[in-house]
Amino acid sequence: TYRGNVAPAVETIVLRCLEKHPADRWQSTSDLVTQLEPLATPSGGMTPMATRPLEARSVARRRSLAFGAAVAALVLVAAALVFAFTRPAPPLQFGHRTQVTLTAGVEEMPVPSADGKSVAYVAFAPGDTADRLELRRVEGGSAIVLGTRMSPLSWSPDGSQLLTGSPRGLQVVPALGGTPRLLVPRGLFGGWSPDGKAVAYVMGDSLLVRPVAGGPPRLITRSLDPNELAWSPDGRWLAFVSGNSAYLTDWNVATSSIWLVDAGGGVPIRLTAGDHTNASPAWISNRRLVFVSDQDRGRDIYQLDLRRDGHPVGAPRRLTTGLNVSLIAVSADRSRLAYSVARIRSNIWRLPLPATGTVSARFAQPVTSGEQNIEIFAISDDGHWLLFDSDRAGLQQIFRMPLPGGNIEQVTDDTFPAFAPQPSPDGKEFAYHSIGPKGYRRVFVKPWDGGTPVAVSPEMDGDAMGPVWWPDGSRLTWWFVPNYGGRAPGRLMEASRTGGGWGKPAPLTAAGPAAASIHFSINRKEFVAYDTARGLVVGSTADDRLRTLLPVSGMEESTGNPIWAEDRRSVLLAFQHAGQSQIREIPVAGGAPRDLVSFDGPVQRSGKGTMVERGGQLYFTLGENESDLWVVELEGSR
Repeated sequence: TYRGNVAPAVETIVLRCLEKHPADRWQSTSDLVTQLEPLATPSGGMTPMATRPLEARSVARRRSLAFGAAVAALVLVAAALVFAFTRPAPPLQFGHRTQVTLTAGVEEMPVPSADGKSVAYVAFAPGDTADRLELRRVEGGSAIVLGTRMSPLSWSPDGSQLLTGSPRGLQVVPALGGTPRLLVPRGLFGGWSPDGKAVAYVMGDSLLVRPVAGGPPRLITRSLDPNELAWSPDGRWLAFVSGNSAYLTDWNVATSSIWLVDAGGGVPIRLTAGDHTNASPAWISNRRLVFVSDQDRGRDIYQLDLRRDGHPVGAPRRLTTGLNVSLIAVSADRSRLAYSVARIRSNIWRLPLPATGTVSARFAQPVTSGEQNIEIFAISDDGHWLLFDSDRAGLQQIFRMPLPGGNIEQVTDDTFPAFAPQPSPDGKEFAYHSIGPKGYRRVFVKPWDGGTPVAVSPEMDGDAMGPVWWPDGSRLTWWFVPNYGGRAPGRLMEASRTGGGWGKPAPLTAAGPAAASIHFSINRKEFVAYDTARGLVVGSTADDRLRTLLPVSGMEESTGNPIWAEDRRSVLLAFQHAGQSQIREIPVAGGAPRDLVSFDGPVQRSGKGTMVERGGQLYFTLGENESDLWVVELEGSR
């Protein structure tokens, strides 16, 4: 209409640049330049000079030069436009920050109000028997308790209601407290849509959306262990985490990845790799996400820019260094970001066991110390060595220490985290599991004095973890879960060593077909197992007979794997009741259980449930977890 003398070839190229759907436009700068370059040459898109009348030579030359200059300018403009729309946006800048909580204990899961001036969160202080849902102004003031046993998920767009998670499912709570209203029974990880008309949530492996006013849910997609949902500001996309939902309850070190799916449904787009912990996606704009990741050996905030089709523009960029952030959330007006900083500290302690009565964990003595997180440990059969996993070197690896004390030595140096060490009966090697490059756990055996680890469990679509040696050291048993966090049931597997290698794993049936754990007595002639169908069972390595000590109903409050006591007359098991942990002694010959150790001190038990008895001393882990909340102003978020 306005430039009738534009060559048809140029018009075709420009119109394709302006196509409504991305798939109909040029897909790369190279494609566009390939079309434009011929037009910038003397014959490109025009009548060749040799066919023009001689008397119009000077006019044609002027037109040719002018048109060539115009096309060259078009090339530069087009390239600039392509670059502008495909290059990553500048990094997000953080401004003034304010610490919101300072009290002892854990304050987690921050959810800022629409204007970022208030934050809802979960609080659990030493001595509490249940967590509290609190609301606090960023500028200061006392916390308002909105309820108990609820966690904040998402504010309604008008800020009048808070969507929360609870044992009942998804509930709605008035902004300043009141009676909760059940919205989605058994729903998990909910998120309010930007228009306030729908909520997204998880049930099993399904990501669903349903109207707030009521109506049937709509399936968006299915994924492995989906959690932490976040709507884009325009409501077009849903970002979510796949894997390691346990991270939200105990900062579990396991792999997870960030995904994106159209809110109307479809095939999800993977945004991050799955070989590290990637969590807590939050939207800065319709095409920019921030999230938490430990991909550089420490939890920090990363930025990821997206194309219009949802695919990433380049690799994630780290915005913070050494922040140790655990969870983040962004206010609806994109002016402020709330985050939690967690200090996860767990060490090994020991306590003499009483002949009668109950002893308090307050009288325990430390075996290890320092800023580290020990999850699982073991003691060699001769009692001379303590083997444990720790993040003291920045990444969870295996360490050993002589007992009763001495220098600590690192014995694995894997690229990925290593956990759950178990010394062999002869003390010449140890087994452990490590998270591999594909995100799944595998079992390895390594010589005690060093050498190359040998893989015992093959690469499978699931997790092999927690290896246990059989009495003669020729067999290993471990817990295998297909697609960890999914719906498929786990089972115990075993492999035997014949000659110089390990044979093909097979399901273990000696402890019961539904056994989830196994532990041998000090002489390795008896074992105790937790069978998900029968409960707590004991057996002998000499036969296949099993006897039930506790039914499944008696295991509901258990928090760890059972172990044999050193005298072989009882089984020890960790429980938690009314917010307090105990270690209970269950006589093998029958009789009433008794509380052996009570964790009633100012520190909280780590919850991993690892314990070992040696020489009348009970070794266990104690955690002193601390988490506080901060709010930071965002610059350049628009």
